[in-house]
Amino acid sequence: MSYLSPAETAEKLGIGYRSLLRLVKNGAFTGAIKVLGSWQIPLKSVEDYKALLNMPDEYLTIAEIAERLNLSELWVGRLIKRGTFAGAKKHRGSWIVPSMSVQEYIQSSSSPEGFLSFPEAAEYLSVSESWIRKLVLRNILSGVEVINGVRYIRIECVDEYLLSISPPEGYLSADQAAQVLSLSKANISSLANEGAFTGAKKQKITLSSRGMDYSY
Repeated sequence: MSYLSPAETAEKLGIGYRSLLRLVKNGAFTGAIKVLGSWQIPLKSVEDYKALLNMPDEYLTIAEIAERLNLSELWVGRLIKRGTFAGAKKHRGSWIVPSMSVQEYIQSSSSPEGFLSFPEAAEYLSVSESWIRKLVLRNILSGVEVINGVRYIRIECVDEYLLSISPPEGYLSADQAAQVLSLSKANISSLANEGAFTGAKKQKITLSSRGMDYSY
């Protein structure tokens, strides 16, 4: 008999991991067993449950929408309650949304002129999206506006932040020095610590626990 892990089952059913565990504990899957402390769920039981749900064609679950839009399930739920997705309805106690409505939302939510989405800002600054969220949460990166239920950041505010963390005039960052000298950043940092670069100094980068080395 073939078995699936909870994560595989959640993905197959298009539901969240915690929701899946609640179903397991409530006996929704016949034959589910624990092996070394982890649930193993019979594939047939999962398929039977999926057939029981009888999900209408061309609809997406909150989990599927969250993955497609790169949002949290909580945020998708808020969008649904605000009426963002036309045709959203509850099916067996859970929200489902027409895939066409989600596609229309994607097309209409392209970044407005003068703004960047969080993923775009992350790419622009060469950092992770979670880093962008931290900057916004701590009011270090300003200019955030909610447009059609999606948060955007003004480009000029992103540029201001980028300028604030750029090397002072006449200096190179460790990355830039490494590129010029064809060395690794670690080698540049070691040389700076050993005093190889006269005038090298550290500039504190916001939210970072480490300073950044600069050299002439």
